[in-house]
Amino acid sequence: MSWGMRKTPARKRRDAMKRDELQTKIEEDKLLEFTMACEDGDPDGCFSLAEWHAIVDKNHEKAASMYMENCLTRAHGASCHHMGLLHGGLVNWRRHGPCMSLTVVVVGVMMV
Repeated sequence: MSWGMRKTPARKRRDAMKRDELQTKIEEDKLLEFTMACEDGDPDGCFSLAEWHAIVDKNHEKAASMYMENCLTRAHGASCHHMGLLHGGLVNWRRHGPCMSLTVVVVGVMMV
């Protein structure tokens, strides 16, 4: 590598900022895409939106409620499965008791 190609600390910081800005833009675009798909009633879009809340936003309660709604209203098997996993102990979710958890897990198993 020649001297002109060397990355200076300032260039590294600038590149990192560009990378972070691009990542934020991608996340915002995906959130919009998934939200619009879910609002249109697409079960896969709602599942993707719930995944976004769980993974990117780290809002497990919001994700769990979206999984449950998508499972019960749209009979989306993967949503039922994820709701069962979340409610089964991977994340402490307090809105529903053990009976609802059992119902969601059974529905998820029957659909898969």
